[in-house]
Amino acid sequence: MSNQALPPGISAEEWNATPIAVRVLVMELLQRVARLDARLNQTSRNASKPPSSDPPQANPRAAKDPTGRKPGGQPGPEGHGGK
Repeated sequence: MSNQALPPGISAEEWNATPIAVRVLVMELLQRVARLDARLNQTSRNASKPPSSDPPQANPRAAKDPTGRKPGGQPGPEGHGGK
C-alpha cells in the first residue's frame, strides 16, 4: 500500500498507524465513491443514454443550424417502390 496515494486529510504518520484491514477498507470505499461519482456525472453527451435521462442541471443541447430544407420528404428520384 505504500505506493498508493494517501487518502485526503490523513497524514503519513496516521496512515501508517492505521491497521491494515482498515486501510484496505478505506481504499475500497474511496474507489467505490470514485466509480459512483463517475456514473453520476454521465449524461447523454458522454454516455450511451437518452437525453430524457439527463439530470435537470445538465446544460441543454445546442440547437442545430438550419439547413434551408423544408421538413418532410425531399424532392428527388422516385426510388424503386413499385409505383
